[in-house]
Amino acid sequence: MTELSANNASNFLDLKFIGSGGSFKVGLVYYGSVKGIDPRDIFWYDVDSFPERSGAFYSLVSAILPETGLAGDLKPESVRRTLQESLEYFKGNRAIEDLEIRDVVGNTLYPQYSAMVEAFTRFLAGTAASSGSSSEGYIEVFRDLDRIFAEMLVTARDSLAGFKPGRFTGDRKVYDTGERFERLSSVWYLRQIAALHFAPGLLGKDGIRHWSMLVLKPARETTSNKRRMVSIELPEPEIFDKAIEELKA
Repeated sequence: MTELSANNASNFLDLKFIGSGGSFKVGLVYYGSVKGIDPRDIFWYDVDSFPERSGAFYSLVSAILPETGLAGDLKPESVRRTLQESLEYFKGNRAIEDLEIRDVVGNTLYPQYSAMVEAFTRFLAGTAASSGSSSEGYIEVFRDLDRIFAEMLVTARDSLAGFKPGRFTGDRKVYDTGERFERLSSVWYLRQIAALHFAPGLLGKDGIRHWSMLVLKPARETTSNKRRMVSIELPEPEIFDKAIEELKA
């Protein structure tokens, strides 16, 4: 049995690897301004420490993943197919029954977005376990992520067509929209880990395209007069358009 899954909430990315030779779970935790990190959360990060902390995270995955029995299932062509199928599902062009990862994402909230997180997780795992010719194959997949993310942003932008940009608070739509942006952020971070710790050795830093963070607007929770409030500030359409054009350039 082999399985790879990722759970993501407002402050962590949690990857679980199960293979014929064993299993392990490791999480990358965003702590922001929160104090008192749990001692088990050894891979924490903020914006400034992300490159260093994600390097330790990636090194651990690279060392342990081959021992799980999962690495043999992570061929570049298989991962590319999963990414494309998940993208078509994300865009509404395919049914979940068509996906290889349907058993992982079928019961999750926001399955279209969760499918993309799973597909990018599989990609990251493949790069961590790759060597030789498979690394060359994964570089081609890495280059294609620009197109995939651009298409995701087009779909995300169009889904917000009924909302005017600005700050919204407190209702179910805010929460739902924020959850989708959380998963979009997880995709961004998964690719960023590969951009920092896999691709430079084969492409060089100049060969790696920048992905804008300005399109990532997760909902925020605050407390006022002992009442919990959820708010989100939606990006302007122009922010989406600029990010999409930069990915296609």
